Amino acid sequence: MGVVLTHRTPLGIAIDKKPIESRIVLVANNAYSVDFPTIGVRERLDEGKLHLYVPGDERVGERFRVDSASRRLEAALDGEPDVLRTPIHFRIEPRALRVLVPDGCA
Repeated sequence: MGVVLTHRTPLGIAIDKKPIESRIVLVANNAYSVDFPTIGVRERLDEGKLHLYVPGDERVGERFRVDSASRRLEAALDGEPDVLRTPIHFRIEPRALRVLVPDGCA
C-alpha cells in the first residue's frame, strides 16, 4: 500500500480495454465485504463469479483483462509480491477448487 501512496505517477491501467484512473485494482474469486476494521471477508467460495474492485466501482463477471501502459504491474498474488506482465487475463473456472472440511462443518 505504501507504493500506491508514494508513487503517484499514473499507471495507464485499462480494464477490458477501457482506461480507468486508479492506482489499485483488486480482482477476487467471489465477492469481498471490506468494512472497517476487517481487511476483507467472503461469505462464500462457490459463487462462480469474479469481482473486480477499483475505488468507486465494482464489476462482476467471468472474465477480465487488466492492462497497463508500462506492460507490467506490481501485484500481490495471495498476499505474495510479484511483478506481472500485462495484459493479465483473469477468468473464473467454477467448481475448480475442491475444499475439504471436517465433518459437521458443511
